[in-house]
Formats: sequence, structure tokens, C-alpha cells
Amino acid sequence: AEEIRRTPAVDSQVKTEDGIGTVISVNPLAGTIRVVLKDSPDTPPKQYHRSEVTPLGKAPKATEKAEEIQD
Repeated sequence: AEEIRRTPAVDSQVKTEDGIGTVISVNPLAGTIRVVLKDSPDTPPKQYHRSEVTPLGKAPKATEKAEEIQD
């Protein structure tokens, strides 16, 4: 339970050495996460250890992004 608490959740945003991205999968026991980078959505996800990233909170959903564009 402690390892799960310490690991960023799926769909949360994190800051990595390569930029900001969204967590798409987690392995709490190994402490690793796979991240799709915001500025490189067409590149394969990158794997990071949770100690290499800074959690930024929940990623905005597609509908929230659409609402921001309309405003």
C-alpha cells in the first residue's frame, strides 16, 4: 500500500527531465511509471522511476481541453 501511495497515479501529469507528460501505466513495486510526453505524443512512452519525476496533479480530460479552447 505504501508503494502505491508513493507512485504517481495513471492519468496524472508529471514533470520529467524530458518535459511534462501524462502517466499511462504504473508498476508500484518496481517504482516505475510509463509516461507519454505532452510535446511528443507520437513517440513511444518513456519509462521513469518515480524518484525521477515531479507529480503535477491530475491531467485535464479531453472535454476540459475542448472547453478551454471555446472560452
